[in-house]
Amino acid sequence: MDDHKLSILLVEDSTIAARLITLLLKEGMPEDSYTLLHTDSLNKAIEITKGGDIQIVLLDLGLPESQGLDTFKLFFTVFPHIPVIVLTGNEDKSLALKAVREGAQDYLVKGEVYSALLARSVFYAVERGRLQYEKMLHQEELRRYSEQLEVLNATKDKFFSIIAHDLKSPFNSFLGNTEVLAEDLDIMSRDEIRDFVTDMRKAAVNLFKLLENLLTWAQVQRGTLIIRPETLELDQLVNEVFLLYKDNATVKGISLVSLIEPGKKIFVDHNLLHMVLRNLVYNSIKFTKTGGTVKVGCNEIPGYFELYVEDNGVGIGADVMSKLFKIDKQSTTLGTDQEKGTGLGLVLIREMVEKNGGTVRVESTVGVGTTFFFTVPKSEGGSS
Repeated sequence: MDDHKLSILLVEDSTIAARLITLLLKEGMPEDSYTLLHTDSLNKAIEITKGGDIQIVLLDLGLPESQGLDTFKLFFTVFPHIPVIVLTGNEDKSLALKAVREGAQDYLVKGEVYSALLARSVFYAVERGRLQYEKMLHQEELRRYSEQLEVLNATKDKFFSIIAHDLKSPFNSFLGNTEVLAEDLDIMSRDEIRDFVTDMRKAAVNLFKLLENLLTWAQVQRGTLIIRPETLELDQLVNEVFLLYKDNATVKGISLVSLIEPGKKIFVDHNLLHMVLRNLVYNSIKFTKTGGTVKVGCNEIPGYFELYVEDNGVGIGADVMSKLFKIDKQSTTLGTDQEKGTGLGLVLIREMVEKNGGTVRVESTVGVGTTFFFTVPKSEGGSS
């Protein structure tokens, strides 16, 4: 279709009215300035508009499959950006005005229209439609910016909350213990000293874990995190993570079980997978009661490896489930042994997994346990 010509669609089931409009357009507009398509059906009009570059529609409100204001609404719902001039009879003026209030650019009474009026109406309708469409796009763009700004503000607030509270808390614990040791070391028993040193170690481990997550998350936000996939032996990596949290699990009497077959190879960034498993295993230990079990396994699905971390802990309620991966909805929850967290770990997991081309999902039943699943794309280097 010629880009310089105005593309007009006439939707009119009356042969006489259609011929009249066609003649009036020829009289009022240069023939080389427009192209005219005609149909007598609303359904056909919708199909034509979907398949072509229609710029304006002259729409009769009384068609075989649709009558009155519904005719306009049905078309306008599908094509809100295309200007419409409603064609009506003398007896339907009030109906035509309602259509204009609903979004039509103009209305013309068939018995009163003449060539100059029709041409002027078409010209102004196209121009008003263009301006309104641009306004709609700007409003949509502003809405998106507003939503992005809300997320950014929530992210900033969460970040400062972590800095102000969660990062400060382990330091306070650590400093408090060192102060007691410095003042009372000479009068403390070995058991008391061991207890204080154990608490200091817990605070240091939590602080280090938080700093690691904060630094990784900051890299993700800045877009500076580089993914370098390599072929890894999955069982060895899982054992590395288990070794990292062996003491945490032992204190609570929790069994760490790997269901990964020896020699299983996977093609993924080592730091990414290690970080994801670290956070998930830590969370499972945190929310599993004494004597429980935490398992790590791997399934193969088309195109992906699906890894999972399963526990028989306290489970997650539906109200919390919907907030798990949203930084602006996070709240810190204490573990079964009063362990503290930030809520940042799961947000980071989702961002890291998605950055690697995978997805994250969770299944949980309160009082029964939770399983987190995440996928890693297969590649030639990731076969078993």
